[in-house]
Amino acid sequence: MSSNNSNNSWLPFLTSWYVLWYLLSSFLWHPFSLFVCAWINLYLLTSYLIELSRCGFRSRLAFCLFVGTEFIVFFTLLVTVAWYNTPEVTKLSHYGGFPAINTVVLLSSSITASAFHHSFGTARGFFWLKITLMLGFVFIVLQYFEWRQCCLNLVDSNYASAALCLIGMHFIHVLAGFTALTYIYLWYDRFDSFHYPELVVWYWHFVDYVWLLVYLFVYVM
Repeated sequence: MSSNNSNNSWLPFLTSWYVLWYLLSSFLWHPFSLFVCAWINLYLLTSYLIELSRCGFRSRLAFCLFVGTEFIVFFTLLVTVAWYNTPEVTKLSHYGGFPAINTVVLLSSSITASAFHHSFGTARGFFWLKITLMLGFVFIVLQYFEWRQCCLNLVDSNYASAALCLIGMHFIHVLAGFTALTYIYLWYDRFDSFHYPELVVWYWHFVDYVWLLVYLFVYVM
C-alpha cells in the first residue's frame, strides 16, 4: 500500500518549533524574540482575516467562533488579574491618566468604525476610515508613552505579570486591527465584496469592548 507523499506538509513541524521558540522567549524574557513573535502573530492574524473574508457566507460563523476563542483567552487573563488584585499592589498607571484618554479614544474609534461600516464604498466611508485609523494610531502612541512611564515589570509581582500580559495581549490585537484597517485604506477602491471590511469592523469593535474590561480590571478595581 503506497502513501501519497504529496499530501504531507511541513507546517505542523514548523509550527511546533515556533511555539517552542515563543514559550522559551517568554519564560527567559528575551524582548527581541518576543517582539519578532508578536509581529509574526500579527502577520498570521491579519492573513487569517483576509483569507476568512474569501470564504463567503460561512465566514461570519467562522469569525464568530474565532472571536469567541479570543474572548476566552482574555477572560482567563481578566480573572487572573482580579485574583491577584489586592489593596497592597501597585497599579500600572492611574485610572484618570493615559488609560482614561485611551478609553475615550477607542470608544470614539468604535463610533467612527460604525460610520465607515454603514457608508462603505462612498467618499464618506473613506473619510470615516481615515478618522478611525487616526484614532487607532493615537491609542498606540499613548499606550507606548504609558509603558514608558510604568515603573513595574513582569517580575515585580503576580499582579504585575498578569496585568502586563493582559495589556500586551490587547495591544497585539489592536495592532492586528490597525493593520487590517490600513490594508482596507490602501486598497479601498479595489474591494468588490463587503465581507472583509465587515469582518474587520467587527474585530475592531471586539477590541474596543475588551478594552473596557481591561480598563475596569487593571486600572479601576
